Amino acid sequence: MGLDYLENCENTVYTRMSFETNGTVGRVTILLGDNDKTEQLQNANYYGTINSYAIQEGIGMEYASDVAGNIYTYITGNDVDDDKEYTIISTLDERHKTGDYQYYMYYDNGNLMAKPIIYSGDTAYVATCDRGTGYNTQKILDFTEYLDSPVYVASNEELLNKAMTNQE
Repeated sequence: MGLDYLENCENTVYTRMSFETNGTVGRVTILLGDNDKTEQLQNANYYGTINSYAIQEGIGMEYASDVAGNIYTYITGNDVDDDKEYTIISTLDERHKTGDYQYYMYYDNGNLMAKPIIYSGDTAYVATCDRGTGYNTQKILDFTEYLDSPVYVASNEELLNKAMTNQE
């Protein structure tokens, strides 16, 4: 999951900050979204599964298979079978349709982090599939629990700091 689009973003970027205190401990929660991602989520298919291999053409199928295979290897530590094709089978929770924000932003030990906003209806699996079509999928790994894993946002830290300063 990359937030590189922020650096050259021509879209409207939404931020909302919530300041909380509990005695002497303070916390700021930052929500981040952009209008293009919001539009994509408003028009997404919420009534079926998304097959990352089957929705591609040509070289895109190979790339989708490589990404799915890399996820499988990263999580399990096992190599994939080079004679098979892989795909990501996912579903989207319909609550994404009404939200303007896609990420929680926060600082952890001085590093800016982004955590995707995930709902209970969001799922993701790595599956094997037929070469050339993406059909006849066989799920081999449920990685739904990893969907909300935070990522370090090094290249955009200065940009977000600037955006937050301009809101004052």
